[in-house]
Amino acid sequence: MTRVDAEFARFAGEDDEFRLAREDRGFGFASDWMRKDLNIALAEAKNNGAPLPNTALIEQYYGRICSRGHGRWDNTALMDLLAKN
Repeated sequence: MTRVDAEFARFAGEDDEFRLAREDRGFGFASDWMRKDLNIALAEAKNNGAPLPNTALIEQYYGRICSRGHGRWDNTALMDLLAKN
């Protein structure tokens, strides 16, 4: 469990069973699906002339996760990536 996971668990009052489920990485919305949706949002924003710099940054983070072969991992992979940077 990463430091971020441990802090979130402490804050949220999660029990051990729920934390173990989070370690599975397939529990939530897959990173490759999130990246697909972010790219749809970025394309529509570009068509409308609306800059979304934070969304673009998050899409790049998900790109790093997916390029490492972890596209099926859920959004906890993003927390791990950010904790390591």
